[in-house]
Amino acid sequence: MLFKPSFSVKKVLLIVALFLFIYGIIIEALQTRLTVSRVGEYQDVIANVLGIVLGSLLVRYIYKLELNYNKGLFF
Repeated sequence: MLFKPSFSVKKVLLIVALFLFIYGIIIEALQTRLTVSRVGEYQDVIANVLGIVLGSLLVRYIYKLELNYNKGLFF
């Protein structure tokens, strides 16, 4: 029996990416406001976005491999 997900992978990735983006911005803002020795920087936000994009691409690639080679047994 094959496992067929009841959700769209693109939709889930978009929701997770949006959550991670907002989380990263909140962390940078809190670093600036709540600590004395740390400073929030926009370069960190850019690095977070790059990580989100690369991670999403990796998940999509693995998902496509899984569908092509294992007939969707794990995703």
